[in-house]
Amino acid sequence: MTTSTRTQVAGLVMLSIVFSHVATFLILYTLYGSGFLQRPAMHGLSGLEVAARLYDADADRRPEVIEAAARSGIRLRVIDGAAASACRVLHPPQLEARAKRTGGGMLVASCSPTLPGDVGMALRTPGGAWLGVVSPGRPPPGLEPPPPPMPSHFIIGLIVGIAGPTLLLCLWATRRVTDPLRALAASAGRIDASAIDTEGGDVPLPAGGTTEIRLLTEALRDLISRLRAYAAEQRRMVAGISHDLRTPLTRMRLRLEGVDDPALRQRLERDVQTMQIIVDSSLTHMRAKDGAFTKQDVDVGALLQTLVDNAVDAGGDVVFEGPLHLALRCDPGMVTRAVENLIDNALKFAGHATVRLLALDASAVIEVEDGGPGIADALKPLAFEPYFRGDASRSGAEGTGLGLSITRAVVEAHNGQVTLLDAAPCGLCVRISLPK
Repeated sequence: MTTSTRTQVAGLVMLSIVFSHVATFLILYTLYGSGFLQRPAMHGLSGLEVAARLYDADADRRPEVIEAAARSGIRLRVIDGAAASACRVLHPPQLEARAKRTGGGMLVASCSPTLPGDVGMALRTPGGAWLGVVSPGRPPPGLEPPPPPMPSHFIIGLIVGIAGPTLLLCLWATRRVTDPLRALAASAGRIDASAIDTEGGDVPLPAGGTTEIRLLTEALRDLISRLRAYAAEQRRMVAGISHDLRTPLTRMRLRLEGVDDPALRQRLERDVQTMQIIVDSSLTHMRAKDGAFTKQDVDVGALLQTLVDNAVDAGGDVVFEGPLHLALRCDPGMVTRAVENLIDNALKFAGHATVRLLALDASAVIEVEDGGPGIADALKPLAFEPYFRGDASRSGAEGTGLGLSITRAVVEAHNGQVTLLDAAPCGLCVRISLPK
C-alpha cells in the first residue's frame, strides 16, 4: 500500500513534532521525580505571622494556637528569651518592609546549633513572646536559599537530547521522500538513444516510493515504450525503402547498357553506384542497430591485412601495423564494413591511411589513422550522428554521411567502444576497442 507524497510528508513532520514534545515531557518528568527541579519544603512567612499574631491575641487560647499551627505543618514550642539570645536575628525583606509600615513587628532568629527539641529557629511575636520553630535538618522556614541554577552543561545536554533525535528524524524523513525521486532522476539520466533503439528488455527504473512517484515511473516507462515503437517503425520504413530500391537500381544498371553516349553512360553509372552505396549503407546501419549479426571466431589480424591489401590493389596508400594473427569473436562482415568505412574516409580526406592492431589482455584495439585535416574537438561528439556534415575541411568530399555512424553501431553491437582522437602531428585517429 502506497501513500501520497503530501500525506507522507505531513505524517513525518507530525511524528517529529510529537516525538520532540514527548521527549521534552519525559525528560522534565524524570527530573521532577528525582527532585532536581523541586524546591525544598518550607513554611511560608505568612503562616508564621498568622500564628504569632493569634498567639498574642488571646493568652488563654495560646495552646490552641500552637496545636492548630502543628496541624498546618508549623510545629511551635514556647522558649524563653535567654535561650533565644543564642540565636542570630535575621531580617527577611518581607518583615523589614512591614516593620517600617507598622513601626514594629516580629523577629526571626536562626538557631545554630539547634536548641533543645530540634528548635532551628526562634520567633519573637510582636507582643514580645518567644516561640521556637521545630524544623530539623532544614533552614529557617521562608528563608531557604533558592535552588541552585541549572548547570549550563545540563541545559546544553537537554537541548541536544531533544534537538538531536528530532533533527535525525527529519533527515530520515527527508531522505525517505527524496531518495526515490533521486533514484528516478538518476535512472532517467542514464536513458540515451541506445536505450530507446534497443528492442526488447526493460529500462532500469526504480520501483517503490509514494503514489506520485510510482505514477511518474509508470508514465516514464510508457513514454520509453512509445519512443521505442516509433524508432522501430522508422527503422523498418528505412530498411524497407532501401531494400525496395535495389530492384529499380538493378534495372537502371541494365538499361544503361543501351546508352550510346559513353560519357553520359559513365556519369549515369556513377550516379547509380552512389545510390547503391547509399542503399547498402542504410541497410547495414539498420542491421547494426537491430543487432542482426552472428558472432564467430575470426582471425582479425588476417582480416585487417586483407582489407589493407584490397585498398592497395585499388590504388590506395594504406599501411598495416600489428600482429598478423589475433583471435577475436565477432561478426566478420560487420567488422569488415566498419573498418572499410574508416579506411575510405582516411583515403578520401588525407590520401593515405595507417591501420594498426593492438592485442590487449581483454580486448583487441584497431586504429585507423590519417594525416588529414582532422575534426575539431567541438564536432567530435556529433561526428557519429547519421548524415552529419562537419566543417568545410571534411565536408567537400562526396559520401553517404553514414560511415562513422555505421562504425559506431557495429562496435556498440559488439559491446565495444569507438573514440575519435587527434593524430600527431595532424590528422584523425579512430580507435576501436572490441572485447575478445
